[in-house]
Amino acid sequence: MKTGLILNNIGTPKSFDPKDVKVYLDEFLMDPDVIGLPFLLRWLLVKGLITPKRSFSSAEKYKAVWMKEGSPLMVHSQAFAEGVRKTLGDSWIVRLGMRYGQPSLRNSLEDMRKAGVDRVVLAPLFPQFAEATTGSALKETRRLLSDMKWSVPLVLLPEFHKDSGYLETQGQLIEHFSKDADHLLFSFHGLPESQVCRNEGCLDEVRAEGPSPNCRPDCYRAQCLTTAFDLAKGLGLDRSDWSYSFQSRLGPAKWIGPATDDVLKSLGARKIGKLAVACPAFVADCLETLEEIGLGGEEDFLKAGGSSYQLIPCLNAEPGWVREFCRLVGQV
Repeated sequence: MKTGLILNNIGTPKSFDPKDVKVYLDEFLMDPDVIGLPFLLRWLLVKGLITPKRSFSSAEKYKAVWMKEGSPLMVHSQAFAEGVRKTLGDSWIVRLGMRYGQPSLRNSLEDMRKAGVDRVVLAPLFPQFAEATTGSALKETRRLLSDMKWSVPLVLLPEFHKDSGYLETQGQLIEHFSKDADHLLFSFHGLPESQVCRNEGCLDEVRAEGPSPNCRPDCYRAQCLTTAFDLAKGLGLDRSDWSYSFQSRLGPAKWIGPATDDVLKSLGARKIGKLAVACPAFVADCLETLEEIGLGGEEDFLKAGGSSYQLIPCLNAEPGWVREFCRLVGQV
């Protein structure tokens, strides 16, 4: 049996030119799973207010972290895909399929149809579930299959934040880069409060013993906190040795907290000697890790009084991560 494997991530502009960045942001922010407003209001907000200005500022940020081979997310994703392809062998057709931008989900599905696969595995590379990421990718893949009139079986790789292989490889990477750190911060991508379960205790900004037991199993914030507490436990850290936060706030809506920029300033004001920051919601380095946390985060921390700052890289194409991921997809 021949299986098609779509390695899905958010996506990236094809260059840091403001025109290319605007095309990408328009597609991304017009997704109703990202900004949950009626179409007309969303169109006015995105096309009229956000992207005309944000495309220029975002282009400068992309330029600051762009690699000679291209976008960091694309470079690392391609290396990861090649490692997965070699590990799984010829019975798997492995393709990148970004939710926004190129190569698209449609591109990957068309390739797989031509290759005559017997089933398609959609593998969103997001350790924690969110409707704005995994949910959106699944909806779009189903829509495309319907549009293509292709009835191939579709299997979803579920969120893997509790998988022992993911936790082990992530923990090893964090330990390697934080051996001499005085404090460790786990920074997760944020979401508007409206996109998490909001059950009793869900939105408590500081929790000592993990997420609220009242949270739904698919609550993004609860899954992030579970990830942080599991990683800290595996690293043998006391609760006072680490913190968690949520980054990338956008727009006027209230987002889950505590906010990463606020936490960084607070830790700096505490005169933390060396701070190490990991981003366990991302498996590949990208704008949000390299620029927002790597450059902007370091500036916030040092200006507030901190002494030394270490951004821990994402898993990217680490051989151990490639191996554990292939084990995961082999189980679906």
